[in-house]
Amino acid sequence: MTTTTAAELPLKNKSGYLHYCADVRPTIVKSNDGIKSVDIVKKMGEGWKALSDGEKQKYEKRASDDKERYLKEKEQWTLNNPGVVIEKKVKVKRGGKKAASPEEEIVMLDGELVQEDETPPAPVVVTKKAQKVEVAAAVVEEPVAAVAEKKARAPNKFQNFCKLERPKLKVSKPQLQPKEVLTELGALWKALSPTEQEKFI
Repeated sequence: MTTTTAAELPLKNKSGYLHYCADVRPTIVKSNDGIKSVDIVKKMGEGWKALSDGEKQKYEKRASDDKERYLKEKEQWTLNNPGVVIEKKVKVKRGGKKAASPEEEIVMLDGELVQEDETPPAPVVVTKKAQKVEVAAAVVEEPVAAVAEKKARAPNKFQNFCKLERPKLKVSKPQLQPKEVLTELGALWKALSPTEQEKFI
């Protein structure tokens, strides 16, 4: 059976916001010598918010064209590679659990499944192969009380922010995929000042 990786698949389409970021990022970096990545994202988020609906429309059009391109390329790839299994490696941390970002955690709290839309249509079968991590110490199961305590933890500020903003984003941009929603929520969160973030305790 032939295998391939996600890197060999057609390039995934981007949202309008990500097309905008690709346009303005070089300018931001050039005009702000030594700027940190987090500040670049903040400036891009502020710039996106400041755009008029008409200005955003051209990026949404590019996103729509890009999605159409991706779907055509994915369909052609599938026809040219019948029966190919795509091997997707998943990063894991000590203890064998997948490292999850706050964005992924909030999606799981909402009962949705976080996954990249890299799965070609049938007959291609997609499998996930986790990297093995060697742990010297023996794995000890946590006491039931400790597990229950973890489950009872209150959501953090970012999770509260996502619970409020996700429905608004789904209404204003229903075409976004789950991962694109997370990307935009993350950018919106980073664009907030520390004082504004404190409101979501």
